[in-house]
Amino acid sequence: FNALIPLLKMDERSVRLAAGEGIVIIFERANISASKFDDGEPFESVSGNLSRSTYEDVIHQMKDLSIEAGGRGTSKKELGSQRSFFYDVLAYIE
Repeated sequence: FNALIPLLKMDERSVRLAAGEGIVIIFERANISASKFDDGEPFESVSGNLSRSTYEDVIHQMKDLSIEAGGRGTSKKELGSQRSFFYDVLAYIE
């Protein structure tokens, strides 16, 4: 999990989206094991001991990505896709 966090700050949009997808998978895995399986792994083992401050950093970074303004060479479609994706991710994990 911690390896994905720096990828949210990369310049390449596809890397940020892939990191976001990885984070969603980790949260899905944690929710599934907590809600459906009595012998499931605790969230800490799935996330790599996620601290509250790390969680808040991830939320903050995703909020920034969900409202990011475009720069030179950024297509409106790609930017809209990124905003929508991270907005949906935030709705899921918050």
